[in-house]
Amino acid sequence: MHGAARLYNSLLRSAITTHGLQWASFPTDPLSMRGISPNIDARVMASNFAIARTSREVNDSLTKLATGKRINRAADDPAGMTAVEAMNAQERTLQKKIKNLDFQRIQLDAREGGESAFAEAYLELQSLVVTAANSGALSTEEREALQVQLDGTLQGMQYVANTTNFRGQQLFSGRNIFLEGSITEVVDGQPVTYSLKDLQRGGKLNLVNGDMALAQKVVDAAQKGSSGRRAAIGNATRDIESQQRVLMVELENLTGAKSQIEDTDYAAETSTLVRAQLLQQSSIATREIAINLQ
Repeated sequence: MHGAARLYNSLLRSAITTHGLQWASFPTDPLSMRGISPNIDARVMASNFAIARTSREVNDSLTKLATGKRINRAADDPAGMTAVEAMNAQERTLQKKIKNLDFQRIQLDAREGGESAFAEAYLELQSLVVTAANSGALSTEEREALQVQLDGTLQGMQYVANTTNFRGQQLFSGRNIFLEGSITEVVDGQPVTYSLKDLQRGGKLNLVNGDMALAQKVVDAAQKGSSGRRAAIGNATRDIESQQRVLMVELENLTGAKSQIEDTDYAAETSTLVRAQLLQQSSIATREIAINLQ
């Protein structure tokens, strides 16, 4: 009996001291507790309290290890929960900005793809004009054939301008290919404006009997305009990519800071779990001894 009493006192002292209770408030002789109802047995009550508390600690540790989150409810860390919620809102804002920039970048890539097609078409126009300029080596039929090819190229370019879209949005809405390559020349003392439309059949700069020198200037001007637009797209793309890099670094830093507050320290939490389980078993054993001694 005395050995059981000593074991009981040892376990009880460990349990109630761990949970902040005062040892002096409990009887030290388990035999003196005989005949007292279990409902008022202070030592059984202390053991039940310790069991409930350690059970909560075990459950909290298991939850934190299972979710990987140190904060699973506001009671875990009210200040930390507030900070994490603010960081979550900031994180969503950064992610939205990055997504919007990515959409713009993809849209610009699609526009550049269209401009690349126009650039190739301008090279084709240039080749046709240069060939037609060699009037002495070409027959009228050959020049007519070149004109048919040029008209087809211009119509194809306009078709691309009218139909190219990105997710249902027209990329070149309102663009008139025939007005590109605009130049102004003084003819008989008067300014005259020419553009790609004048290279069509019947135009002032057609390939059959038009002014090939002016035709070449128009094509060069149109090609230069296309190159300028592609360069602008390239600059805009680089600017977007730079903004994305800055936002990604900010998002990475924010995620790291949030992780420091919110995530579980597995080593520390595993240690806490083992300690809580040992105390839980100690409290259960203390209660069993107290019950048997009554």
